[in-house]
Amino acid sequence: MAPVLLLVLLGLVRLGSAQPVDLKKLQAALQDLQVERREMSLRLDLAERELKRVKETPKVAFAASLGGNGLVKTTSGNKNLVYADLLTNVGGAYNANTGEFTAPIRGVYYIRFTANAPSNFPMSAVLYKNNNQIELIAHEQPGGEGSDTASNGAALMLEEGDKLKMVLWTNTQIWDNSNHHSTFSGFLLFPL
Repeated sequence: MAPVLLLVLLGLVRLGSAQPVDLKKLQAALQDLQVERREMSLRLDLAERELKRVKETPKVAFAASLGGNGLVKTTSGNKNLVYADLLTNVGGAYNANTGEFTAPIRGVYYIRFTANAPSNFPMSAVLYKNNNQIELIAHEQPGGEGSDTASNGAALMLEEGDKLKMVLWTNTQIWDNSNHHSTFSGFLLFPL
């Protein structure tokens, strides 16, 4: 209806002038406008779908520290580390009761951890995926008096439901206090 109205209005404007109306030119101009409108409508639809996809993508970011005020040590088997002092947990994918992060969607996540401990005994923090060791390890041998800090991180491809946790290897230790020296954190880079 709108294109016909535009054609009529253009014709009326032309009728008021001394020049004859070229109906073929008006129809060609109208067809050009219709093509342009369809292209703009397609681009708008595409932009709206992309915006909807971005809005529906979960926001995922967490950071936690071991907290407390002391040493965690094991001499008889590996021990799961529970980073209970929650700093942030956007999206709720990190469980501060179990120390596990569960990927809410398939995507690439950046995961990072730090470990601190006195340097008189070996220190470790090892990232496990679905209860299997993965090659992200922070480990230091004894180095005398003082303390050591180590860290590691990587972009990891995770499937929906994959679980990550930190483990303290046997015969090692890790330490933290309210200053958050030993941390576990991550965030979604992009969904796949």
